[in-house]
Amino acid sequence: MDGDTGKIGELPLEPNLILETSPGNGQPFWLFDRPLKPAEAKPLAEALKRATGSDNGTADVTHVWRVPGTLNWPNRKKLEPR
Repeated sequence: MDGDTGKIGELPLEPNLILETSPGNGQPFWLFDRPLKPAEAKPLAEALKRATGSDNGTADVTHVWRVPGTLNWPNRKKLEPR
């Protein structure tokens, strides 16, 4: 899922919040009413990956995202024009 490039697929739910990761770019978040066990989260993550056309990292339920408020130091590849 990549909201910055428009690759977010179609989801029936609006995100609960969008974190601005850099000027004009954001990361959507959908909040659950309870924590999910890995056995529950994995099929949901796989379904979201398929629905949005995301890369394989999207379905990795052990993946830890950058903590809000911390800095992202781009490498050379990220700085290259697309």
